[in-house]
Amino acid sequence: MNGEKIIMNKLIKLVTSLLILFSVLLGSDQRIKTLGGNSLYWPDDDSNIEYFPQLVNNYNIAQISGIRTSSDSLYGKLIWGDNNKYGFSWYEANEHDVLNFYMGTGSLGLRLGLLSAATDTLDSGNETSELGLSGSMGANNEDLDLGLHVSTYSNDDGTTSDQHEQFTTDVYFRMAMDAWVLKNMAASLHYASSNDDFNIASTPLAFDITVLSAQLGFFNTINISDNATAMLAISTSFSSMKNFEGNRDLSIETIHLPNFTFGVEGIINEWAKARIGLNKNYQLTKKTNLPGGSTKSVRSGEDLKKAFGLGFNYGAFNLDLYVSEGLFTNPVQHIVGFEDLEPGSGPNSSSVIATVTYTW
Repeated sequence: MNGEKIIMNKLIKLVTSLLILFSVLLGSDQRIKTLGGNSLYWPDDDSNIEYFPQLVNNYNIAQISGIRTSSDSLYGKLIWGDNNKYGFSWYEANEHDVLNFYMGTGSLGLRLGLLSAATDTLDSGNETSELGLSGSMGANNEDLDLGLHVSTYSNDDGTTSDQHEQFTTDVYFRMAMDAWVLKNMAASLHYASSNDDFNIASTPLAFDITVLSAQLGFFNTINISDNATAMLAISTSFSSMKNFEGNRDLSIETIHLPNFTFGVEGIINEWAKARIGLNKNYQLTKKTNLPGGSTKSVRSGEDLKKAFGLGFNYGAFNLDLYVSEGLFTNPVQHIVGFEDLEPGSGPNSSSVIATVTYTW
């Protein structure tokens, strides 16, 4: 049985490799992972819809991402329309999703989400319920994109303790401008609060855990040649966490400066592209405020992160892969199935490896 399983696994790898050899996505989660990990620096990618809902007006798309993964990363998205756009999305990680709906017209876009579940167990007398509401809206003109997101979540586990409460809000901003050799600016602001450390498996606390973060980046797309495009971004970020991991009066403040993001996408032939992304961040300061008033400060560099990918175009049908770097350094072993194609590290690393998209 184990021998048959090994053979089947190698066969699956071989089929995937043949697709690579004989098969570029306009945009996908996998493309961004292999180009530095930040959609804001690649405005042409359809993943920007999640940040700027008004960009739904630019696409007719049917997409499935998270193929060949054992995690909760699988999701699907469908968007269509002419003057007015409509769409739906589904996420494996949110099994109680009722609706995720998109709508757009002109320079405006909207996304609404509803999550709901309930149980009533007569023999135990416990009634449980959860409810999540989310909304996003965005607007743009020729040189500016703006997106606003708000979500709230509550969970009553049927006990006498307080129910779980979570709240998040995000703002995204991008505009064209000249800043030295960098021609565009992107910024984001995130705030979240929770009484359960953002984990419904935890016991609700008598106080809130709060997270505040902000990022400001400048980026530029560089046409290296007719067959290759590069992107360079330099950014700074700030984050603050209060009552960290449920420890009252424990707070952490972090500033990163500078952060470098670099991605290159090169054409192999008319139906295939190769991609690589790099991240290098410097932690300018990390200040930990301990209960009782003492503090601890750290300044240090962080490891260089890299990711590799491939993209293939079959006309209106597109495939993106986030793959192991060994496919480039030792292709034969990976193509014949003796080595895994799945990446082990990189920007936003996960077991997700493929996105399939159909556009029209």
